[in-house]
Amino acid sequence: MELVLCDKHQKEILLNLYQLYLHDLSEYSSYIEIGSHGLFDFGNNHLYWEKKDSLYPYLIIHNGLPVGFILLAGQPYTFPDTDYSLQEIFLLRNHRRKGLGRQAIRQLFNIHPGKYYVCQLAKNNPALSFFRNLYREFDIPYRDEVDLYEGQEVAVQKFHSSPMDPRN
Repeated sequence: MELVLCDKHQKEILLNLYQLYLHDLSEYSSYIEIGSHGLFDFGNNHLYWEKKDSLYPYLIIHNGLPVGFILLAGQPYTFPDTDYSLQEIFLLRNHRRKGLGRQAIRQLFNIHPGKYYVCQLAKNNPALSFFRNLYREFDIPYRDEVDLYEGQEVAVQKFHSSPMDPRN
């Protein structure tokens, strides 16, 4: 598994995967609707290729193929008391529960150690479970809060990550 910073030549790959991500996420949010052309709205994701010093789009590559992505935001696109906001993480369904997500997050923390803000839709039990298990496995103490974001209830975690041994 490789975590690869996605350049402008790979942008279309990530945006294609983003459609699948939004499809999966729409199960947990009535705010995510498909548009009249049969596509979900990308929002401001084009900024990830314009603000290279603070927005980091990563592809998750397994056996030479893109199987997911991570979108990470640094300052000034996160909260004042944090260094990073883990905006999105996605793996294709047939690559889940195989440790690839944990490996990708481990690599991310090694590249970008610091204070993190992470949130999940409160109804997204698979995401809640993934992150809580991840914190437990990586022995990361975190604060867990419930908040409203754009009219939706979200679970929020704040924590500090340090570089990790890549062999674990």
